[in-house]
Amino acid sequence: MGRLGRLADGVAQFSGGLANTCTLADLKLARLLARFDEAAELLPDAHRNALEPPHRPDPTPVPTAAPTALDLAAAGITTVVWATGLRPDHGWVELPVFDHAGRIRHTGGVVDGAPGVYVLGLPALRTRRSSYIAGAAGDTAELADHLATLCNGLATTTLGAPAQPAHRLSSRVAGSSSPEPVGHRSRAGSLRGA
Repeated sequence: MGRLGRLADGVAQFSGGLANTCTLADLKLARLLARFDEAAELLPDAHRNALEPPHRPDPTPVPTAAPTALDLAAAGITTVVWATGLRPDHGWVELPVFDHAGRIRHTGGVVDGAPGVYVLGLPALRTRRSSYIAGAAGDTAELADHLATLCNGLATTTLGAPAQPAHRLSSRVAGSSSPEPVGHRSRAGSLRGA
């Protein structure tokens, strides 16, 4: 499909440049990995021999005849979540979880200082892929494992103390003066409660 160009009369129209975008991204990745391999060759033998052999992922699969238009109703799509931008807005979060630059302090998505509060979709949450849709799956699986362990009473905080159960927290939702429990309403890339 490619980049969304416009939405008219319930039909989403796309640029058709997805194959080109994926090819360019694959080429950029290949150049980066080649630079890593060149740097590894400069390491002393003991360090270089300890490395795994270079790995190259398969090219990104893209359908050869990707559609450039999609009738949302005919495809059964009733909701579109529009998440754009490069800067998350956490102004509605009323918890002491921010660093000096206004970023949420967390360890792999487990928010520091707020038991039961987690984040997903932040840049480099767990890996470089974390901020992309494809990278969110791995982050979600890791947090699901953490939550399963927590629910089984085996999780500890990063300090080694037993994890506290999730508690009800209130925060103002953007545009509203009434508090709502965290997690009942959220915006893409924003903090969600347990």
